[in-house]
Formats: sequence, C-alpha cells, structure tokens
Amino acid sequence: MKLKPATTALVLINVLVALIGLWPGAMNVMLPAAAFIPARIFGSAAMFGEAATLIPVWLTPFTASFIHLGWFDLLWPFLLLLLLGNALEMSIGSRAIVILYFGGALSSAVALTVVAGGSAEPFTGSFNAVSAIIGCYLMLQTPLVQQYWMNLSGRNSRLLQLTALWFVINIAWNLYMPWDQIVPLVASAMAAFIFGCLAAEPLHRWYKRTA
Repeated sequence: MKLKPATTALVLINVLVALIGLWPGAMNVMLPAAAFIPARIFGSAAMFGEAATLIPVWLTPFTASFIHLGWFDLLWPFLLLLLLGNALEMSIGSRAIVILYFGGALSSAVALTVVAGGSAEPFTGSFNAVSAIIGCYLMLQTPLVQQYWMNLSGRNSRLLQLTALWFVINIAWNLYMPWDQIVPLVASAMAAFIFGCLAAEPLHRWYKRTA
C-alpha cells in the first residue's frame, strides 16, 4: 500500500505526540495547555494552571486531536486513519483530508461546547477528527442496495442511514460509561461524522475540478 502525503503526515504527528506524552510529567503540561477544555472558552486560561496559558483556546480543538491518554486510545483512530484516510486521499486529494481532519476536530469542539460548555474536563484524541474522514469515506462508497427512507433522495437517505448507524456504534462503544459522560462523547463524535458526510460531495467535486 502506497501511503499518501496528508494521511502519512497526520499519522506521524499523532505517533510523535503520543511518544512525547510518554515523557515523565509531559501530560501534566500537555493536558491543560493543548487539550480542549470547554470551560476555557468562557473563563480565564489561568484558572486551569500556568500551562493552560501556553496555547490560545481557539487552537485547542486542533491540538487536542493529536493528544492521546494511552496507546489504546491511539490504536483504533490510527488504524482507521491509515486505512480509510489513505484510500480516501486517492479519491479526493491531500487538501481534502486535511480539511476533513481539522474540520472534524472543530465540529466536535462546537458540539462539546453546546452540550458541556461548563465542563473543565480535558477532551483529547483523534477519534472525532477521524470520524469526519470515516463519514466522508462511507458517503462516497456506492451502496450495494439503496434503501430509500421517508421518500428522501438517495443521498439524503444514505446520510440518514449512516448517521443512525454511527450513533448506534458510538452508544454501544461507550455504554459502560456513566450517562453524563456518554452524552458529550457521542455528541462530539456525531458532529464530526456528520460534517464528514456533508462535506463528501463538495470535496469530491472540488478535487475533480482542480485535479
């Protein structure tokens, strides 16, 4: 498998930051500084320690997408990004992959702000950013059977079906957690996934025009 540049760069940055996080004490600085903390939007960064002032809050939705609390947290998004991201990059180009990744990270941060705006919990990980890539990839695949829902068009039926599927997957994946923790996690993953689904056709058309 020939790796494409944008996917390769994102994978390498994720692995590099994960390795930096292994350094003793590194997470004590990385989490307050670079994780997305919804409460930072409405409060002073200094409330979360001196390290929180190192990175502006508007950058943290993007920096947080490269921080993982353990290798297991990195494993699944790493594999999905490597396989689906690389395949998708062949179809829509490198610029689109970057837009999807960071657009997914930003969409998830907006959702977290809506459902957990007062939370001081640091949110991290590339899963949400990669969810946008997954959504785009699935939307661009030709379904074996097109099942129309509620007299919707084929595209809108597929969007609704994929959204429902991703919702069920995320609920099942987080079912062992308390409900108040499930809501922000599912909301952020859904926001990124829907962004990827909606961006699929525009990005594909853009690539065709500029290729």
